[in-house]
Amino acid sequence: GEPAAVPPPAAPTPAPTDEVVESEPLALLRRAEAIKEELATGMATFEEALTSGEAELKDISTMNGLVGKLQGLLDSVSLGDLEEGAERDDARARRKGLNSFVEEAMPALSSLRSKAAAAK
Repeated sequence: GEPAAVPPPAAPTPAPTDEVVESEPLALLRRAEAIKEELATGMATFEEALTSGEAELKDISTMNGLVGKLQGLLDSVSLGDLEEGAERDDARARRKGLNSFVEEAMPALSSLRSKAAAAK
């Protein structure tokens, strides 16, 4: 008789994890919050660099780019995908806080640019 056909190996079973899969809106908010932190740090560092005369105008352009990236991310966050309730309310509050930060960052960056230009 012919040898029995060997079945193909079964796909490995993914290891169980306790990790909760984050919904897209929450993942986007988390990325936006990371950009906000990077931007806030960059602005504080730039302010210090102004006093020491080491401020570079290109850093303002980089930060303006981050503001644009942050705005784009916030525009793509759709909270309608989230269940009604605490999770959505929390996400809405996070997005509102990030939008407020963007609104404050724009004039702050403009002011930093003016200070840097005046210092040159």
